[in-house]
Amino acid sequence: MDDRLTRIFSDVFDIDAALITPDASPDTIDDWDSLSHINMVLAIEGEFGIKFTMTEVAQLTRYDKIMALITEHGGDV
Repeated sequence: MDDRLTRIFSDVFDIDAALITPDASPDTIDDWDSLSHINMVLAIEGEFGIKFTMTEVAQLTRYDKIMALITEHGGDV
């Protein structure tokens, strides 16, 4: 699951996968804006076969939190 989420981050934010850490967030990724956030959410939902609530979408602000929510949703790992 970690490799799949890292690939999504790398693709959506156009950064090297080696730069993605558990604390990756809008504070550490320059290209993380509202549009790329939505693109990330859609990519995660498609990749893992899950659907986030609007409240959860607003909480998807750190790599480690996103991993936890994917697991919580029973994402297709």
